[in-house]
Amino acid sequence: MAFIGSVIGKICMEYSFIKLTIIMLVLLVSCKNQETPVEILFWSNLNGNLENCGCGDHPKGGLDLAGSFINKRRSANPDLLFIDGGNFGNTYSYPAHNLRMEIVYSQLKPEILTPGFQDLVDRPNGFGYIGQVSGTRFICSNYEIKKNDFIPSLKKTINGQMVHIYSVMAPSLLQQAGKEILPAETDQFQIDYQKLANDDLLLVIFQGMEEDLDNFCKTYPAVDCILWSFAQSDRIQSGIKPFIIGGRSDGEYLLDLQIYREHLKAEVITIDQELSPDSRIRNLLDSTQILIKP
Repeated sequence: MAFIGSVIGKICMEYSFIKLTIIMLVLLVSCKNQETPVEILFWSNLNGNLENCGCGDHPKGGLDLAGSFINKRRSANPDLLFIDGGNFGNTYSYPAHNLRMEIVYSQLKPEILTPGFQDLVDRPNGFGYIGQVSGTRFICSNYEIKKNDFIPSLKKTINGQMVHIYSVMAPSLLQQAGKEILPAETDQFQIDYQKLANDDLLLVIFQGMEEDLDNFCKTYPAVDCILWSFAQSDRIQSGIKPFIIGGRSDGEYLLDLQIYREHLKAEVITIDQELSPDSRIRNLLDSTQILIKP
C-alpha cells in the first residue's frame, strides 16, 4: 500500500508539474501576443500629385483624402509615425506647382521625411513650409542637404520599444545626385550599426533600386525593417527579416504597418473617394489653385 501511495504521489507531482508548465507556456504566448507594436504609416514617390482627379474607374489619390485617414489614426494612436520616403515633388520643373504642393503637404505634418532628388527641384532656398511650419524632421544618415537643417538619425521610445530610424541613399544614387545632395562626411548609420543592442528595433528608410537594396540587405543583415523608397515598388516582405515595404507611388496607397520584434503586419490603404476628405486640406487645395493658373 505504501508503495502504491508513493507511485500515486509521484504521478500527481508529475501531473502538477506538467500542468504548471503548460500554464506558464500559455502565459508566455499570451504576453507575446499582447506586445504593443510600433505603428507607422508610410508612402513615398508622391511625384507632385495633390488631388484625386475624379476620372476613370475608381480614381485614387488626393491629399485631402489621405489627410483624413492619417488624422484618424493619429487620434487613435498618438505614438504613430507618418513617414514620407522622399520624392514627393514633381519629376519636372514646375515652381508654382511645387510651391502649392509644399503649402498643402505641410498640413499632413509627416513626422519624418527623407529628401530625394525631386524634392529639391525648384527649391533654391530649400524647404520652407515643410519642416519650419509643420515640424517635420528631415533625416539624412549618409548624405547631406544644403539648405535645411537635418538630423542623421532618430532614436525614439514607442510603447516601451526603443526604435532607431535612419535614412540611407544608395551610392549609385548619390553619384547621380545634383549639387544639393552630397555624401555625408560622417555616415551615421555605419557608425551606429555595430553598436545597436539586439533588443532595439532598427529601421532604415532606403532610397535605391532593387540591386542596391539586395546589396544593402546582404551587408547589413541585422536591420529589422526597411522602408524602400525611390523604386516605386509595391513589395511587401513581412515573413522574414529584414521586413521590406515598398513605398509605391503617386499617393494612391498608404502602408499601415504594425511592427513587432519578430513579425510585421502590413495593410495597404487605398486612398480613394470612399474616404471622407479633410475639410481644411480641401479648402487649402481650392484656395491655392490660383498659384498654378497661367
